[in-house]
Amino acid sequence: MKKQILIKSFLAAILLIVASCSGDDDTVLEKPVLVKKITETINFGSMPSETTTTEFTYDSNSVLLFTTSGTDRAEFIYSGNKVTKSKVYRNGALRLTNNFFYDGNFLTKIVADDQEQSTTKFTYVNGVLSSMETGYYNGGNYVLAQKKDYVFNASNVSEVINKTYFFGESIGKLVYTYDVNPSPLKNLNPYLRLYFNSETLDGLSENNPLTRTAYYPVNSATTEIQHYDILYLHTDFPIEIRKITASNFVLSEAKIEYQ
Repeated sequence: MKKQILIKSFLAAILLIVASCSGDDDTVLEKPVLVKKITETINFGSMPSETTTTEFTYDSNSVLLFTTSGTDRAEFIYSGNKVTKSKVYRNGALRLTNNFFYDGNFLTKIVADDQEQSTTKFTYVNGVLSSMETGYYNGGNYVLAQKKDYVFNASNVSEVINKTYFFGESIGKLVYTYDVNPSPLKNLNPYLRLYFNSETLDGLSENNPLTRTAYYPVNSATTEIQHYDILYLHTDFPIEIRKITASNFVLSEAKIEYQ
């Protein structure tokens, strides 16, 4: 039974940034730093590692049209700045359509048209994301699979309470610290930034994590600390991020190329 939303890996439209010229009334259109390719490797110790390469194709206005990863392709459909659908293809055949729902300017849920109607729901407090949950339908009943409650410090996620329900309820806590440089995903469409994450990258925060401290269970005095080794481009955007355990095992590595 499917317990993950299939759109997780797919990215969205890039925003345009308009900046004013100093000293005159003219405006110039600054092209944002756009991700062209992300190659991520996840290591499993004695098991073979897994590498995924995702490439991004834009139109002349820097709007993301689709992403490709192997034989998979995700195409994005917009209404203004809002993503309304993502169509997922495999070997050229439509496999899945994800529908995006809004309350005003807030993305409230993403629902797949698969048999289980895989669903991601978003809630907000004072306009800031407070929780995200994923689930699916089984025999007409909604089954909650995972819920994350967020605490933000400025524009970065400082704490996550992670609840999973696959084999009964399990609750853990993650605490993050950050650098001051822009995340590779900073210029993504803001609605899909709420959703996108991978083993190494996270779209929710403006900056790049430096440390990740995990508490499982949530009140445990024992912690697992990971740190991030980051190589930056001259524009301060990362071109390589490695997530490393306290014993110096590289859990994952992402290499990022830009337009």
